[in-house]
Amino acid sequence: MVKEMKFKDKSILLLLLPLFLSGCAHVISKDLRNTADLSLTLAHVRQNPEAYKGKTVVWGGEIIRTENQSDGMTLIEVFQRPLNFRGGPKETVASEGRFLALVDKYLDPYLFRNPHYPHHR
Repeated sequence: MVKEMKFKDKSILLLLLPLFLSGCAHVISKDLRNTADLSLTLAHVRQNPEAYKGKTVVWGGEIIRTENQSDGMTLIEVFQRPLNFRGGPKETVASEGRFLALVDKYLDPYLFRNPHYPHHR
C-alpha cells in the first residue's frame, strides 16, 4: 500500500510538473530572442537612432496609449520598464523613458487599455 501511494504521488507530481514549468516559460519567443540584439537598450538607441535602424530589439513596459492611424496601422506609446527573467516588465519605478511602437495592423485600443491612466485613448 505504501509503494502504491508513493507511485501515485510521483505520477501526480509528474503531471503537475509541466504546469509549473509553463508558468516559468519566457513570454518572448525563442526565435525573436535569437534575432534581437538584446544588448541594445532604449538609452543606447536614443543616442543615435540612425545607427540602429533595421535592428530588432526587445523592450517592454506599460502601454500608456494606443492610437489607430488612418492607414490601418496602430501607434503604441509605452512607458519603458526593465524586463524580468521571463521577459515581462518588472514592477519597478526604474525606466529609461517612453518609446513609440508602430504596428502594421489595426489593434483594438480596448485590449490595451490601462486602468492606471484614466485618460487613455
